[in-house]
Amino acid sequence: MRDASSYGSWCAQTYAFFLLQVGFEDCLFLNVHVPKAFNLQDKSLTYKDKLEGFKTVFGDCFFNFGIHRDANLQRKFSPLYLYFFNVTGGPSLTSLLTDYRDVFNPVIDFGVSLVKMYVKEILLGIPREDLGVNHYDDVQLTFPITTALGKGHEFYNLSKSWVKLLVDFAADVPTDFMGEELMPVPEKGSWKYLHINKRPESISPTFVNRVKFLQSIGVQ
Repeated sequence: MRDASSYGSWCAQTYAFFLLQVGFEDCLFLNVHVPKAFNLQDKSLTYKDKLEGFKTVFGDCFFNFGIHRDANLQRKFSPLYLYFFNVTGGPSLTSLLTDYRDVFNPVIDFGVSLVKMYVKEILLGIPREDLGVNHYDDVQLTFPITTALGKGHEFYNLSKSWVKLLVDFAADVPTDFMGEELMPVPEKGSWKYLHINKRPESISPTFVNRVKFLQSIGVQ
């Protein structure tokens, strides 16, 4: 693999008038464009850049790709509502996973990790490194059992708005999150996700273009 920002070697050829042979046999190159988010081999990337890239690849391959693909199929048969949960810095289980160590057995090890997270973040108030949004964080905002999310907390009103959205949706009444309405996905054409964060809006997330790229190279 080589950087395609400059031309590769010439193919071997002979100048008939001068009987001069130039070029190289190793001259066949295939130009492949890879979105920047997927290119983690660039030596100029910092730790933070690589961490962001890893989160992007992991999230797209394990969650975003399948959800977006399946939503395109399901919307033809039933009403479909999609949200993109992107609340960072709030209740999260990221520490539970990053502090996990395979020592005894999974049950005990996860228990130890949970205790460590509770002591550091709740009892001692030590902020964790922001590693992005983790699977199950939306449930954490609903039932913040591992975070002291009482009145006056930065995410208290956000949590109340999130719970209200879930209750209204279950009651089959018009549903919104902090004033931004949750709209059904149309049966045809493009669609948007309700962006769940401190400034909610209906968006087409950046991962949509990355999903299209993965589909273009045959990812199923």
